[in-house]
Amino acid sequence: MSKELFVPAGALPFSNASSTYNFAQKISPYSSGYHLRAAFASQDHDSAKYLLSTMWASMANPSNANYTGCFWEALSVMGEPGLGDSTSLCHAWASAPTGELSRNVLGIQAASPGFAQWRIVPQTLGLNWANDECHQPKGNKRDGKPSFTDAPRLRKYNTDVEWEVRFVAMSGVAVLYKQRLYPEKRAFIPIPNTKLGTLRSAALVESRVEGLFITEQNVTKLLQLAGGEEPARQLLNFLAKWNELLLLTGDDLDDLEEAWMGRSRFATESPAPSTSSEFHVLIETKIFMNTSWTIVRELTYLAVSKEAFEIIFTYANFKIQHPGRQLVAKAARSCSKTVLIETLRCLLSGSPGQLFITATTCVCLSLYALPEKKRSDHAPPIETLAFGYLRRPRLPEFIQKFHKIGNRKEKTKFKIPRNVYELSPKQRIDWFKKRYPGDRVPAPEDLSFIRNSEGTRLVSEKDLHEESRCARCILGSKYDEKPHHFTASGPNVFSAYGLDLVISLNLTADDSDRHDICLFAVTDVPEVAGDKELAVIVEDLLQSGHGYHTILHPIPQWLERSINLRGGDTLWNLPVHYRPFTGKERIDVTDWVSELKSLPISESAKKRSTEFRWDGLQMLLHYLGKGKPWAEAVMEINLEDRSTSTRVRWDVYAQSDKDDKRRCRETGEMVEPRPIIRWGPLPESTRGY
Repeated sequence: MSKELFVPAGALPFSNASSTYNFAQKISPYSSGYHLRAAFASQDHDSAKYLLSTMWASMANPSNANYTGCFWEALSVMGEPGLGDSTSLCHAWASAPTGELSRNVLGIQAASPGFAQWRIVPQTLGLNWANDECHQPKGNKRDGKPSFTDAPRLRKYNTDVEWEVRFVAMSGVAVLYKQRLYPEKRAFIPIPNTKLGTLRSAALVESRVEGLFITEQNVTKLLQLAGGEEPARQLLNFLAKWNELLLLTGDDLDDLEEAWMGRSRFATESPAPSTSSEFHVLIETKIFMNTSWTIVRELTYLAVSKEAFEIIFTYANFKIQHPGRQLVAKAARSCSKTVLIETLRCLLSGSPGQLFITATTCVCLSLYALPEKKRSDHAPPIETLAFGYLRRPRLPEFIQKFHKIGNRKEKTKFKIPRNVYELSPKQRIDWFKKRYPGDRVPAPEDLSFIRNSEGTRLVSEKDLHEESRCARCILGSKYDEKPHHFTASGPNVFSAYGLDLVISLNLTADDSDRHDICLFAVTDVPEVAGDKELAVIVEDLLQSGHGYHTILHPIPQWLERSINLRGGDTLWNLPVHYRPFTGKERIDVTDWVSELKSLPISESAKKRSTEFRWDGLQMLLHYLGKGKPWAEAVMEINLEDRSTSTRVRWDVYAQSDKDDKRRCRETGEMVEPRPIIRWGPLPESTRGY
């Protein structure tokens, strides 16, 4: 419809048919401003470029006979002043590109008032570069140098953009953003328009950071927003239960985030001593595929400064003596910047093939120190950091409880139970204050404890991780640890086509009873003329009989009630991810081939619920994790009567748990953990399992 409005000099505000009803055919820059905004919102780049290059470009052209250096009130269809001599040739209502280009082409957008949180989502429109500044009213300085450390972060970065952030505090105004666009770096792949499968590049990787960053400056406000005593106790118990905590400086944490997001390079010279506070830190990393089939590298951390910890301890106000202060002091081990940099180099390396293999396994790791402590009263210097495999992430759920504070909004309507009206006035006031405290809605500047970043980058064979040349892996091998964070793979990760099939159980609630299928390429897709040629490749890969299998994250909330994490469900560090196709998987891949060929798709004779298929998948992963061969694991599942229940696996887990405990008792390994305080949390190891 929008193109029907186009005329050589721009776009009409009404359709051409309106002229039959005596509507004057004039071009309104004011109306076109909304047209431009809609084009950007729908990513209709052709319409956006047409509007900019006709109407606004004409007014901005110094050779135009009516050029004034400003935009006009109205134009004729021929591009002249639309209201004759009375036309305003300096009209503020015509200035839509001023804001829209900054918001959409430069791409910087406020995510909360005052740019306290912001994101970068540029639409390049085919440009080779863009350069601008976006000013915001509150400049922050820390230790006399520009920094974003004290500002909450919510950043998103475009896949084909190289850019840099500049933060300069001057008279209360800060330069936030400067970028250059390089469209030629785009990892373009022709995605087929099919429902049953898709195509992705393993060279395109999304990076994420999610942190809870508690300092002496923000801890008091955090505890007030969270509820005071109870969240302080939760924080104290959570920190105190670990056998080991890393001690890092605030500068180290800044460098950790910047390096993970690809915004800074590692220093080659010896790092200068830091003067910033020391933090008790826990770190976890994940590499997985999300529900859009994008490879994701995620870093999660909890950091509490020593000064903030003392304030938390005071707020906790335990009535009995709590050992938290002593436990945290014993668990803390100082990690040098050199060790941290070597670990980051290891974690951030990886070719497309290595990342692909690891992401299909859904690797979830914690960082712990080597050499490990043998005695509680002596901690040797940290030589390197190792990677412990986790059955489930342990930091995100805890961190999210505090991140959700940023989502609070002022409530204007309350549901008041009838019995509240029977209370005395003072009791009613206390009831309201407890449930709807006015100071529990945060201002943007109160959220500096939230650290979120998202970005996308391209990886190549230059990023290959070589164990024999990795300083961290060489040091780690002295301790007979797992050599690195990548899943082991053969020399030829991908097929001769440079592509491979990945299959995941479809966890969407659409009752389709089909697997989700993706064809992954190392870099650009080889010469493929169209869907029919792609179908030939998929058919050929299917003939091999084997493919990669994964679980897409995050798991939908509606399925969480069926997940038994404590009992044995496997969501991370999946065993035997490259295995034979099941009969149902073969049918689903064959149907995708038919769709690519524009042939009819078969209808499933007997549909199974997602819960039923999840039950079978988890039983398979359980048996594979116990070391059973694939064929034997499938036979074990087929022996179970699953016709009346979708939770047969729970009985399998219970029996397996009994067998494990019996073996531990027989070998004398059975040790019942004791909580750190009465009714408190059980101790945990940063190493995982």
